[in-house]
Amino acid sequence: MIQSLHEGVHNTPVYLKAVHIKKKCTPEVEELKEALRKWGETAQVLEVLRNEIKRMEKSIDELKENDISQLQKEVLLQEMQERTDSLAKEAEKRTHLALEIDSIVSGLDAEEETFLRLRFQEKISITGIQSRMYLSRASVFRLQNKCFRHVLDILKNEGRERHGEY
Repeated sequence: MIQSLHEGVHNTPVYLKAVHIKKKCTPEVEELKEALRKWGETAQVLEVLRNEIKRMEKSIDELKENDISQLQKEVLLQEMQERTDSLAKEAEKRTHLALEIDSIVSGLDAEEETFLRLRFQEKISITGIQSRMYLSRASVFRLQNKCFRHVLDILKNEGRERHGEY
């Protein structure tokens, strides 16, 4: 069995083996993938930030009713307010990124939009997408490349490519 498997692999034409080699991405595609990952994480991060802001606001209200010295109260309130403001700024920044990418993704055709949402928001594997969209593995990778090219074209047309704006 091992001998026949070995022979099968080594007697396979080179052009078939090359299909399995992972292609290198261009810097633009790497940047795009990173932006899409951040877009996908944004919903989860925003939920955490909102919960933390609510918790901080509740702590501020409880502190106001607490029986400690006025100076201690003011210092703690200031620290809590600064933390809450910092969280709010981070949430606003993340929301801006998510809305920008969401507007681009919403402009794609239904199949491309579905793929990007499954891959980057729901974090479904290529195999999972393959079964959910009823596509072959090769078709999923072709769709992925089509999506990346399409989004990069949109960004280029809007003048945002290579400026770190996505």
